[in-house]
Amino acid sequence: MASSHGIRWSFQFMLVMSIVALSRATGAYTFDEHLEGKTDDVRELTATIREFILGLDESIEEVPKKYYVAYKVSQNIVCMEVKGRNVKLFLKLKPSDVPTQTAHYRDVTSIGHYGTGDVEFTFGSEADF
Repeated sequence: MASSHGIRWSFQFMLVMSIVALSRATGAYTFDEHLEGKTDDVRELTATIREFILGLDESIEEVPKKYYVAYKVSQNIVCMEVKGRNVKLFLKLKPSDVPTQTAHYRDVTSIGHYGTGDVEFTFGSEADF
């Protein structure tokens, strides 16, 4: 009888694991997963940026992905990557629209990255943002 419980438990475990794998394959991620293991400073910075973006317009939707969090109306307008020491924002802008001496800016047109946009802003603190 013990072996049937072992088989049942194994089946249940495998079923749960396949559901978890399926949810990952279909993109069921949460915002909080992007904060796991991050410092309090990075968490606070992320919260400030998140509140700012969502406060721009009530139609902006937050869509957590595996490697970034997308903010969109009908298309992505900004993607946020929460890193260990900073937060990167990728904006759907033309680099030519950004003034040359803009702080914390980088043209990533020819650089591979997750998310949408050719303009990157990197913020290490709330003061930077």
